[in-house]
Amino acid sequence: MAERLEESVNAQSRLLNDISHELRSPLARLNVASALARQRSGPEAYGALERIDLEADRLNSLIGDLLTIARLDSGNDSRQMSPVLLGK
Repeated sequence: MAERLEESVNAQSRLLNDISHELRSPLARLNVASALARQRSGPEAYGALERIDLEADRLNSLIGDLLTIARLDSGNDSRQMSPVLLGK
């Protein structure tokens, strides 16, 4: 039973990782399309393109958070921990 539970946790971690990576590809294309639209449009489209860029940035941040969670869950976090003196 413990082995099945571990396999389930690993599968969930892989799924989170795969979903995050799959979402990054269309987001990158969206950013390119937004940049091209900005070059080809006039000032009247500025507000709409700014909104698109803002939402794309938010989505990118959420995807980054998903990837961080997946790495932390799988134990593949490469960040180094160091002690912090809270008294200072």
